[in-house]
Amino acid sequence: MVERLLAGTSCGEVISIDRIGDALDVIVAGSPEIEWVFGRLEAAGRVIGSDQGGRGEADLRVVIATAREHRQRTGRVPTPADLASATGLAERDVAYALALAKVMQR
Repeated sequence: MVERLLAGTSCGEVISIDRIGDALDVIVAGSPEIEWVFGRLEAAGRVIGSDQGGRGEADLRVVIATAREHRQRTGRVPTPADLASATGLAERDVAYALALAKVMQR
């Protein structure tokens, strides 16, 4: 999958989170898998970027607040499905928000 993301791009080019999300859509991906993909792409000289703009950041705020509340209430880290159910966002939007959080942490 990483090889497909690298194909057609060169060192220094931006690969959007949307494109990564589309590639990950065929597998169930959690934070460790997303982090691994980001690391491989960045090691190959690509830049991770966001096409979604402000909406992604708004979703991120909701997802983070919901994840914290879920962890306090249940004592466990919520799954993307948990977060989607609790926020009303599509799982794809939750995955995007989590990926955006990873990018912002770098």
